[in-house]
Amino acid sequence: MKRVYITLGLLLAFSVGSFAQNADLAAYVELNEFECLNVGDTLQPYDTVTTAPYGIWGAINLGPDPIDSNETVWMSTPQNQIIDSGLYFSGYYTEYSEANSWLRPISYLPVDSINTLLDIDAYENDTNRYYINLMVPKENLVDGQKYGFYVFVKGVGDDFNSADNVDTSTSNNNAYVAITWHCDDPNGIRGMLDVASRNIDIFPNPAQNDLHFKYGFIGSTNNAVARVIDMTGRVILTKNLGKHHFGTEEFSMDISSLRAGNYLLELSTGYVNAVGKFTVTK
Repeated sequence: MKRVYITLGLLLAFSVGSFAQNADLAAYVELNEFECLNVGDTLQPYDTVTTAPYGIWGAINLGPDPIDSNETVWMSTPQNQIIDSGLYFSGYYTEYSEANSWLRPISYLPVDSINTLLDIDAYENDTNRYYINLMVPKENLVDGQKYGFYVFVKGVGDDFNSADNVDTSTSNNNAYVAITWHCDDPNGIRGMLDVASRNIDIFPNPAQNDLHFKYGFIGSTNNAVARVIDMTGRVILTKNLGKHHFGTEEFSMDISSLRAGNYLLELSTGYVNAVGKFTVTK
């Protein structure tokens, strides 16, 4: 993707025009819930060898129509600032985007570059979603407190005030994951392991011989892999899940060889990791 961007500021009480593509834009955030974001960290894609938090975020075109090349997708992320006229939105140039594919995946965000995070309680209690009133500027963030790492998507087009796409569902234009700001994480990795990922549905839990799990893929992957990890970080079992496309799928693993205890199930997709916790009983 091209990294050229432009920035405009505008209040979030906006109207969306309708023309050209029927493209349902969806905001997406992939971070471990309650991840610790500390000074000096840089969020990384899952397959980078790093002690920094793992994450990916941006916008997805769910279709049914594609997005033309060299269009501009307008979104706001924690790098954006609050100004007198509202919350900044940034416009990113895109390549051709088919349905069920990324418009603009973003990663490698230095935590030090975060300017705003979401007040989660205020957001959940505000039915009007006037986001400027729900943002917490960096200077007001409190160490150890929970905030929302957010993405808000407005539309696609050269004109910020009049999108070229007809967004068939605006309910998915906003997304956030709860994180912890400047907490003490001695390992600096993957957040709190005793909090199951919201992206893996594991059952039964506790389990004895067979473990089942569901995962919602956000795009195509050529080689998804599931790993069972013990509490010391040692990989106990590995299962190749093969190629998969957008949507939710169900899998199973034979865990009859595992001893009783607590384990992590990690699923690697090629662009993100998801982690869930389960218990084995005998």
